[in-house]
Amino acid sequence: MPQSIGQLLSPDGTVLTDNVMGKISRPSTLEYLSGSFTLSRNQFDHNSVDRNTTYKLQLNDGRVAVIFPTDWRFDPQTENWNIQFECRGGV
Repeated sequence: MPQSIGQLLSPDGTVLTDNVMGKISRPSTLEYLSGSFTLSRNQFDHNSVDRNTTYKLQLNDGRVAVIFPTDWRFDPQTENWNIQFECRGGV
């Protein structure tokens, strides 16, 4: 079950969203981390996202993971974007 694991930061360190929901498969080493979060239409411009752009995930315990968006989908009913991500490598 997804749980709150931290906040999403832009490459320059600006907080993009709090309360990132995700799943950590190896909590001791964070060799692989994946999850998703939701952003409103006004918070996310899908035309500006490059799958090679790295973002930072500030974990609740203070560690920082570099994450990559892997998929994003718009829900017209809620007018929100659901962004899937993964972390490649340790934290």
